[in-house]
Amino acid sequence: MTQYQNAKLKYQNHVSNSFVNVKSRAIVETVICTIIAVVFPAIFAHAPQNQFIVGPIVNAVLFWVALRVGITNALFIAVIPSLIALFRGLLPPTSAPVVPFIILGNCAMILAFSFLKSRIWLGVFAGSTIKTLVIFLPVWLFLNSSPPVTFMMSWPQLVTAIVGGFVVIILNRKSFASGCHPRA
Repeated sequence: MTQYQNAKLKYQNHVSNSFVNVKSRAIVETVICTIIAVVFPAIFAHAPQNQFIVGPIVNAVLFWVALRVGITNALFIAVIPSLIALFRGLLPPTSAPVVPFIILGNCAMILAFSFLKSRIWLGVFAGSTIKTLVIFLPVWLFLNSSPPVTFMMSWPQLVTAIVGGFVVIILNRKSFASGCHPRA
């Protein structure tokens, strides 16, 4: 085997191993984040004002996965927490008609953030605002939801999304400083 062929073989092995490592990391991060997005809402389901605890955690998970792993995995996770919360009885029954809008709002937030993630602050604010509008406007205009449900779908959605985004910005800076770069 010539030196060129040997170098080429080493490069091919490096590329394939890097691909496997990236794919493995993506799968592991997606699984861990899915578990966080499911477990924390269940733990805090009956805590007073749990929306202000659970919301930032779930939104941070969605922003984190969109930033580090990609849109597809983040969209997958966007669907899971709301459905599990509904089927496990963690949401008030009166909020069941709102669940599709919560899922759509989470997906819209991920898409807006992913489009603007090169300007991370703008992505967080735009994604959070779009999420809030996608959730609140149908609830306010079309659904005859109770006042507590309507309130839950209003400005708290914006606040919890921005807080979750802020957490991700801090974590991203720390991971960048330690050499754990997010996927571009």
